[in-house]
Amino acid sequence: MSVNRILADPVVREEAFQRLRNGEGLPDEVLDQIENLRSAGFLDQLLKGCRIIDEIGRPTLPIQAGSFERPSLARWSEPLEAARAVLEQASRAVGRLEVEGRGGFVGTAWLVEVPDQQGIVVTNRHVVLSNFGVRRADRVDFVLQLNDRTVAVALEFKGEGTSESLRLPVVEIIRVEPDDGPDLALLRLAPSPNLPDPVRLGTSAQQDQDVAVIGFPSDDPSDLADDRLLGGRFGFKTLSPGQVLRAQPNLFTHDASTTPGFSGSPVLDLRGEAVGVHFHGEHGVENMAVSVDAVRRLLEAGLGA
Repeated sequence: MSVNRILADPVVREEAFQRLRNGEGLPDEVLDQIENLRSAGFLDQLLKGCRIIDEIGRPTLPIQAGSFERPSLARWSEPLEAARAVLEQASRAVGRLEVEGRGGFVGTAWLVEVPDQQGIVVTNRHVVLSNFGVRRADRVDFVLQLNDRTVAVALEFKGEGTSESLRLPVVEIIRVEPDDGPDLALLRLAPSPNLPDPVRLGTSAQQDQDVAVIGFPSDDPSDLADDRLLGGRFGFKTLSPGQVLRAQPNLFTHDASTTPGFSGSPVLDLRGEAVGVHFHGEHGVENMAVSVDAVRRLLEAGLGA
């Protein structure tokens, strides 16, 4: 069966979409044709507003027991399998931020490698200030509750849909970048012998580079695309592959599939090193990430590292 027949016949197209939603897949040659159309910029015109094939071209892969699901799309199976060991190692350092009394989670954060220090975590400024941090004259403090006790924040490293848990308290907001600066914040976890190995910082992202974003998707009620893409699997650790679209000195754009819960996620190269931090996205257009150079400046300003 050719991709042209799938796209041209509404009955066949719906059957193909249903097979994909049910996890049955399509022949690799058909998926490859779809990816080629997408890369050439012709897919949107052929679909006439139907977005699901475009979304399938950038899959979301559940991570369970520390291992991500093998992608069915041939475009991604070979590069991700080659990088599996380093990506899965990095994924252990990624967690979801949970705030007392909020229910669910508020974003993603990850352990970053810092010489002679442990438990240093990177996330987005907007994750901190929108959920548990408040600016003072010269610092950012934890929000006070009605009983004058600071709100409790923790980072859950498992969150893979099983009963396993590795949940460590956030004990310090080290630094939050100014509102006119990069969307970054630096936190410190309580000491623990169980800390995963941190993520190493890599080199600057390059246009057309393959990347993987690891985070925790949340549901956007206004957007049905995330329901189709994730099958209702929200709040659990997920790997989303994609490519760098545009690279600039302080930020870059990418097309990995994300939802609001991915805020703060590391954008990894296929060596398992962080090339940036995801912070924003516009559905059907592009996602944005802060560059790894901005992360290095954050570490220097917050820790002198």
